[in-house]
Amino acid sequence: MKEKIIGFLAAALLRALKSTLRWEMEGLHVDGVHLSYYDRPVILAFWHCDQLLAPWAYLGFAPPQADPGRGRRPASVLISEHSDGRIIAWAMHFLGIKNIAGSSTRGGVRALVQMKKAICKDQWIVTITPDGPKGPARVVKPGIVTLAAQTGAPILPFALGFERCWKAKSWDQMMLPKPFSRARIVGGGLVEVPKSITEDELHEYCDRLTGELERLKALAERPYG
Repeated sequence: MKEKIIGFLAAALLRALKSTLRWEMEGLHVDGVHLSYYDRPVILAFWHCDQLLAPWAYLGFAPPQADPGRGRRPASVLISEHSDGRIIAWAMHFLGIKNIAGSSTRGGVRALVQMKKAICKDQWIVTITPDGPKGPARVVKPGIVTLAAQTGAPILPFALGFERCWKAKSWDQMMLPKPFSRARIVGGGLVEVPKSITEDELHEYCDRLTGELERLKALAERPYG
C-alpha cells in the first residue's frame, strides 16, 4: 500500500512538472503517424537517466487519430522488481502505462517471456532502458536486441534534453528538469533486427544502438535558441 500511495503522488508530481515545461518534439512519428498509433508494435528505447519524463514520448504530442475507432496502442515498460522499481511501476500505472516486472539482473527470463507475449500476442508497445537497472550507464545490453530479433518488432530509440535540470548523484545521473524550463524529445529511425542473428551480430547491433542513442542524446541536449 505504501508503494502504491508514493507511486500515485509521484505520478501527480510528474504531471504537474510536465505541464510547466515548454516542449519541443522531433522524430516521434513513424510513416506519418505518432508512434502510439503505428500499425506495428515497437520497442521504445531510451537511457535510464531519461526515465522520469520519458512517458511523454508516448503520452504526449499525439493528435487524435483520424479513425475514431482506433485508439492508442497500449504501452508497457520493463521495471525492476526491487522496492524502488515497484514505486515506479505504480507511478506508470497511474499514468496509464502497464508494467512488466524484471530486469537483466533479476527475473530476466520471466520478463523476456512476458515482453514477447506483450508484443506478439497483445500487440503492445514495450519500453526498455537498455542500460538499466544498474549500468554501466549509456551502454546497451544485449536483451533489447534479442527481444527485437525474437519478436520481429523494430526498436525506436529516443532521448530527452532539458534547458535546465538537476542530475542525481547516482550511477545513471538521472535527470529532473527544473520547472518552467524548456524540454526536448528527439526520436530516431526504426532499427530492424533480423530473426537469425549471430553472437557477433548481436554485439554489433548493441554497439549500433548505443551509438544511435548517444547521437539522439546530443541532439536533444543541443543549445536552445
